Amino acid sequence: MTEILVGARDEMPVVCGCCSRLASSVGVIHPPGQNVLWLCELCNSKNGLKVADMNPVQLVETEAQALDAAAAQTIEDIFDAAMQVLWGEGIRDLEAMNGDNYPVILKKIAGSPDYREAMRKTFLTYASNIRTQLTNIKG
Repeated sequence: MTEILVGARDEMPVVCGCCSRLASSVGVIHPPGQNVLWLCELCNSKNGLKVADMNPVQLVETEAQALDAAAAQTIEDIFDAAMQVLWGEGIRDLEAMNGDNYPVILKKIAGSPDYREAMRKTFLTYASNIRTQLTNIKG
């Protein structure tokens, strides 16, 4: 099981407990006695309370659904960025990848402005999808 991103409770506002973006100075405490579930400027306290009431299985499922939706919306951008680097390196066939050039290619993909933009878009889309899912939960 992956580490739960949503529902993180910190003493200081670092990460939004709903969408994992940078937290603001607004948060919820539920149940009493817990650390604060800090929220970003886009997430509201109603959604924060929904997250605070979820069990870890629900949180993991909510994250997985939001990540799947984000990946579906941004996979083409990620693929295009990777292919641009491969093509620029003269790799026209994946069989040309080997132990020598693989780490170099990965580093170039990770440093590509298009890839970084695709990752930023994926993260923002993930956060938006989390907020949408929480808004649609009755409660």
